[in-house]
Amino acid sequence: MGPNGAFGYAGYAGPAGHWSRNWGGWYNGFAPAWGHGRWDYLWDSYPVAMAFGATMWGLNAVNWAFGVGAYYNPYYDAPVYVNNQQVVSYDQPIVGDASYETDATPADATQDAATGDGQSTSSDPLTATFDQARQAFYGGQYEQALSQTDQALVSAPRDAAINEFRSLCLFALGRYRESAANIHAVLAAGPGWDWTTLISLYPNQDVYTQQLRALEQYVKDHPQSADAEFLLAYHYITCDHKEEAVDMLKRVTQLQPQDQLAADLVKMYSPTDESAATPTTPPPDLKEPAYPMDKLYGDWTAHDDNGEFALHLGDNDEFTWTFTRDGQPQSLSGAYVVRGNNLVMQPDSGGTMINTITLQDDGSLTFTPVGEAHQLTFTR
Repeated sequence: MGPNGAFGYAGYAGPAGHWSRNWGGWYNGFAPAWGHGRWDYLWDSYPVAMAFGATMWGLNAVNWAFGVGAYYNPYYDAPVYVNNQQVVSYDQPIVGDASYETDATPADATQDAATGDGQSTSSDPLTATFDQARQAFYGGQYEQALSQTDQALVSAPRDAAINEFRSLCLFALGRYRESAANIHAVLAAGPGWDWTTLISLYPNQDVYTQQLRALEQYVKDHPQSADAEFLLAYHYITCDHKEEAVDMLKRVTQLQPQDQLAADLVKMYSPTDESAATPTTPPPDLKEPAYPMDKLYGDWTAHDDNGEFALHLGDNDEFTWTFTRDGQPQSLSGAYVVRGNNLVMQPDSGGTMINTITLQDDGSLTFTPVGEAHQLTFTR
């Protein structure tokens, strides 16, 4: 079944989504539609990382957040501005932060729209603005939904749910390249929605189907548009059409060889050849530290072409990490553990950073992150 085939959407309704920390019952941050059946690839490639609960998305995004991983969005053209102020840039993964919180209970905006209420019941300004954006989208007012979503991003530029919803607004408006750039940065940091989550934002399936058909026709008419094909692949996976998505992603990698995310998704969702399959790698034996901890505690520094890195490993199982990106200082802190020759760091902002470490002598520490990242050598 190719991109012009007919899909029976009713057969793909998955379990009801969870509410995220901020947005309630419709947003499932780790959708089954993205993760089902493909973690063998991660176990085989990164068994230690998987033992600590890491995912491919987490590895890529956290490496970037630490300044040791590269990310390239081939569909990104310009940042998002609101009132002449830059709000978010999709040349970097949408790695969430804890810079905002709300204790308000979000209203179910789609239900409000379905009943004709049209008003958010939340007293929290951020939640109210995003509720209004969802109401506008539900009512087919896509330009208004996009405008209100951008307003919500002013307060929460790193929120994955708001950014993924923004991509959907652009998709509905037929602004496919912008939508692709948007969702690329979201998927670089975490899995997307499932079918139940996506379709809950529409008044009925027919509206979404019509928009998907328009994208399929655009891809057919523009066979060299890697951006539109990446966007279509995302929608196919969300609808649980994995085989069609893999076919589309393979085309993307041919049209746009620099799209590493598309290549990773091909690996994760390509069907497994059962006849040639090898047993899944068992969980590793997580031993005690390979080195005396008192030789690891303290302050370490490293340099590369991008600047200086500083690592502090405290004797209280807490770390701090600082580095520069584009001339600007960046800082992370959180908890860490050492098992064997693996240093595992979990920043307060989320994610799991897995590294292989080698203590060359008491004053030299080789630091190799798992995944697409570069090695550092720290010294006292």
